Amino acid sequence: GSSNKNIFQRSTKTLFNIPKQGDRATDIYRIAYRLFQQPDLLVDEVKDIMRIIFDATNIRSAEEGWDAMKIAQLRTALDSAFRRTRAKGGDKIKIVAFEAIAKAAMSHVLNLKVVKSNIPKIDAIHGGMMLGNFYPVIGQRGTKKSFLLEDIAIDNAIDDIAGVFFNLEMSETQLFKRGVQKIMNTNFFNDVQSGKVNSKNIDDFISEMGRKLNSLLFVVSEPNLSDDQIVQILSQVENDYGKKMSYAMIDSFAGMAGETEELKKSIRLSKSFKRISTERNMVLFPICHVNQMCAPHIRDTVPYTRGGGKMADNADGYFCTSLIIDEQLTVGDDIRYRDNLLWVRYTDKRESGKIVDTIMSLDENLNLRALNVDPLQYEVSQWKKT
Repeated sequence: GSSNKNIFQRSTKTLFNIPKQGDRATDIYRIAYRLFQQPDLLVDEVKDIMRIIFDATNIRSAEEGWDAMKIAQLRTALDSAFRRTRAKGGDKIKIVAFEAIAKAAMSHVLNLKVVKSNIPKIDAIHGGMMLGNFYPVIGQRGTKKSFLLEDIAIDNAIDDIAGVFFNLEMSETQLFKRGVQKIMNTNFFNDVQSGKVNSKNIDDFISEMGRKLNSLLFVVSEPNLSDDQIVQILSQVENDYGKKMSYAMIDSFAGMAGETEELKKSIRLSKSFKRISTERNMVLFPICHVNQMCAPHIRDTVPYTRGGGKMADNADGYFCTSLIIDEQLTVGDDIRYRDNLLWVRYTDKRESGKIVDTIMSLDENLNLRALNVDPLQYEVSQWKKT
């Protein structure tokens, strides 16, 4: 009846009206602030409500012809409102004497967890790649970036450290072919074709591979994932398998959903990767491609990164991968490269500031191993000075 209809008639603007274009950032923050003040609402419930309001705001924006509200604006509002309401101490700034930090620092050291790169000179800096950080791998196509990350993932699974490989570009079969050769020291495709691996023993083969990996390496082969979807998947894997994910490989950030303009995409995702690694206390390894001006034997690949250098700027450290010229086969401008060698340069941006160059060899079973050699002896004469 008319009495029911009156319930939905609005004569005044309330806090929970759908925000207008010019007021959105402020209104979204005020709504989040009010919701976080309600003690009976869980943090995740507030986030869900705010996502509904965010979606409704963008529906109205589309109807009115306004620019869509960015997800980053919602995150900023949520973070700010949470800190001012639910975070311990509210707006009060914690001040301590320097020496009082000792116990917290001792606890941090004792509980420090890392993801090993299994490159001794790199792991010697902090014991490995530190949780809460992200480390892009930057290089030209064909410089074995995926090999390096798959190698790190497998070695960590064997060491009882769980993680996810987001395979956004390669075929799942190709990824498996590389990995199974390293894990089982055999060519799986040849074994299947010869009948060595067949329908009768494939389950035993799978069990043995799972035993070696401790069933701790997970793969997602889905292109055009957003950063929010990656977070959801990480939570899903942890809930489904009851394991904390310590790292995620993203091959590559170019295969993720988002802006078509590479610079905008790189700036946004570099901030997102840092936020995800910090909030989830894990290591992220996104692969970054370079432009065609970067020759495969250039050691510092950062200036050539597609989308600019923001990915390296916002990272905690980064890897540059490059190839090694085969001086015997190279004639003039016809440059040839050594098939089984990889040059890895790691730049640490935290504390040490070290730059570490390592030569890695790739054996017949696709195992990458660091060589204890002076990298300069692998540089051809005209490149040694540069």
